[in-house]
Amino acid sequence: MCKTLLPAPPEVLGAFIAQCDYMAKLKEQGTVKIFVPFSGLNGGFFVAEAKNNGDLSRIISKCPLFPYVNREIYPLTEDVQAKQIVAEMKQRMARASTS
Repeated sequence: MCKTLLPAPPEVLGAFIAQCDYMAKLKEQGTVKIFVPFSGLNGGFFVAEAKNNGDLSRIISKCPLFPYVNREIYPLTEDVQAKQIVAEMKQRMARASTS
């Protein structure tokens, strides 16, 4: 999730247009799954598929809006993987409570 630093300098408008073009290019390549500017807010988010932290860093650092926004990064987990992780955690907790 990105939020534009305020007050935003005038060049942010051009950077936003370039950001839209960059996201469209990454969507065509299959790297970005969704890009959503927020309506009524100075910000937005995108979901990217990255192989590793270095790959994600390259994607983010090439964003035209990079110098103008604060970023919050949240790794996503597939629902099936999340269910498996929680089931394993539940088993470990049950074993720990009986010891």
